[in-house]
Amino acid sequence: MATTTPDVMELRSEIERLQAGLNAAVAKMRGLNGEAADGHDSVLASAEKMWTEAKRQAQQVGHEIEERPLASALTAFGAGIAIGVLLGGRRG
Repeated sequence: MATTTPDVMELRSEIERLQAGLNAAVAKMRGLNGEAADGHDSVLASAEKMWTEAKRQAQQVGHEIEERPLASALTAFGAGIAIGVLLGGRRG
């Protein structure tokens, strides 16, 4: 039985090392999860700012079209022709 005691002690110390490693890994995962949540929140805040700015720009364009409908229509027509010429190319 004296031969098993060192083996048992060695096994216990190995289990304690594994538990310490597992505890460290769990703590690390919890830390990473918190960082991911913070990153997710900052991404959502940035997306919200971009969406708000896009809505503001769309309202501004709509307001300009209402103020000057003829100039806006001519500008859109000219842009359409220019894009058509650039993308159409010669087919023959």
